[in-house]
Amino acid sequence: MPAYDFLCETCRVIVEDYVPRTTKSVPCPQCGGKTKRQFPAPALVGTNTAFLKGSKKIGDQFGHDFVGKAHLQQRLALLKRKGFTPSANDVYLPQLAMSPDDPAGYVPHDDPVGHIKRVMAQRGQADLSGNMGDFTPLYNEKPRAHRLHPKIVREIAEQRIRNNPSEAKRDRRELHEEISQRHGSD
Repeated sequence: MPAYDFLCETCRVIVEDYVPRTTKSVPCPQCGGKTKRQFPAPALVGTNTAFLKGSKKIGDQFGHDFVGKAHLQQRLALLKRKGFTPSANDVYLPQLAMSPDDPAGYVPHDDPVGHIKRVMAQRGQADLSGNMGDFTPLYNEKPRAHRLHPKIVREIAEQRIRNNPSEAKRDRRELHEEISQRHGSD
């Protein structure tokens, strides 16, 4: 069995125990309180350049097609209303976000490790030994599908017809309905 670290939620002591991989908590030996399994940061997380290696910047994370760009613009507008404008070099990590429009989910490229440690500390999920807590998404709701604006549906249909002229023979309402269903509905 592997050894795991557990952080006591009451006395904040770290407990190491050999338990099955599926074990999420063990009783604290000092106070008997509830503990939470900690996931230590990998060694290469210690450097900012290594942490984001291979990660796409926010402009690339949402895709370069019309729908991806529209989704990114919508997300940026929500963030702007909250008084936050991410840098083009930021990386979106949904694991840090409390909701899809939470600014904490946007990790600056120049200090990703520091940003994550600050966010985790603010939420009481970090300790001084470098453990960064349970690094799983904080909101587990399924993304709600939204009906596409008719203008967007028309633009996607026009793009499909340009890419495949045989689409022009199809009934427009049928084509628009297919596009709406593929990209979400109410």
